[in-house]
Amino acid sequence: MNGFDPTLMLLGNQIQYYDWGGLDAIGDFLGKTRKTDRSEAEMWMGAHPKAPSWVAVEKQPMPLPELIADRPEAILGDEVAERFHSQLPFLMKLLVAARPLSIQAHPDATQAQDGFRKEEADGPDIDDERRNYKDSNHKPEVICALTDFWALKGFRPVGEMLADFAGFSVIQPELDCLRNRAETGPKEFFQSLTRLNDPRRQELVGKLVSAMRSSPHSRDKDKHAYWIVKLGELHPGDIGIACALMLNLVHLKAEQALYVPAGELHAYLEGMGVELMATSDNVLRAGLTSKHVDIDELQKVLGSQSEKAETIECEQRENGEVAYPSPAHEFELSLIRLNGSRPYVSGENRSVEILFVTEGSAQIAHAASGEMLSIPKGRSVLVPAAVDKYEIIGKKDAKTTIYKATVPRSR
Repeated sequence: MNGFDPTLMLLGNQIQYYDWGGLDAIGDFLGKTRKTDRSEAEMWMGAHPKAPSWVAVEKQPMPLPELIADRPEAILGDEVAERFHSQLPFLMKLLVAARPLSIQAHPDATQAQDGFRKEEADGPDIDDERRNYKDSNHKPEVICALTDFWALKGFRPVGEMLADFAGFSVIQPELDCLRNRAETGPKEFFQSLTRLNDPRRQELVGKLVSAMRSSPHSRDKDKHAYWIVKLGELHPGDIGIACALMLNLVHLKAEQALYVPAGELHAYLEGMGVELMATSDNVLRAGLTSKHVDIDELQKVLGSQSEKAETIECEQRENGEVAYPSPAHEFELSLIRLNGSRPYVSGENRSVEILFVTEGSAQIAHAASGEMLSIPKGRSVLVPAAVDKYEIIGKKDAKTTIYKATVPRSR
């Protein structure tokens, strides 16, 4: 590393294999010809210890966490290195949901720190499937659709829930809680559903799936009925099927995005998207999964708010950049569109960035050195803070789309 000056660096990224991914889905996106027989679910771009990216330094591969540890100010920038203890605070992912993910929520920062500390002291071990807290960080996240993308997000308005559950006599006592307690009702109703004894659970889920199968909306992906039927086929008898009816159904078109804060139940159902989050892998699940479910721990982090789900209101910036602002302090996602006629010119005094090409191809040029790097579709580039200014040039008469992850200035 002696004499090494951080510059534009292509990232080598690891693919994660989960049963909800698609066969060769990420490989096809990356243009790979060698096929696998595994479900490719996510490609991680960042420095999370579970699956860190790597870069080439002096022609040798180096894990990104090692590079950052060696040159934190040059890679992250002085402010980010100080604020986040010389750690890259965000994790970028390409996500492919060929089938629904679990219903889940994430802890806030205090809950994550407390939970991690307790499990470090009393177990289970960090690699145990029963482990809830894999790290001490929270996990707010943004998901931006690359294709049509369906998700469940947050408790629906109470009136909508009551209308859909009212006909099921098996849970009338639980519905009374929802009717009579405006502020805490949704969370308490969710808790009561997850604690139904087996006969009542089987009766509720069976009747719910049967009713939705008979619905005129059972073939419409923009209606709950379609997903209740699908979940019933994938996870028969799972109480998560009933919980799904409590949540807002959202259909994102390409380039639309959602922000998911701590404590909010959600599930990604189908589609491909770019996900950006704080660097964490803490997930607390409610159902619709073969993985560990801990309802008691989930209840501790869950909020009670019920309202319509809204997409992020974008901000148009210079040079064709569109930002997806969120309350998160660790990250900001933006979209850069190029049509070949005008380059994108970065700002100065920026912090670390990751650029991910999702359509077309581009060349990125370091203004000071004149160095030029080609970026094909599916590849990502680390732009250290020490690279003071750069330009991105798309191919003439061709559309290029790039997602940029960075750290917003302290608020």
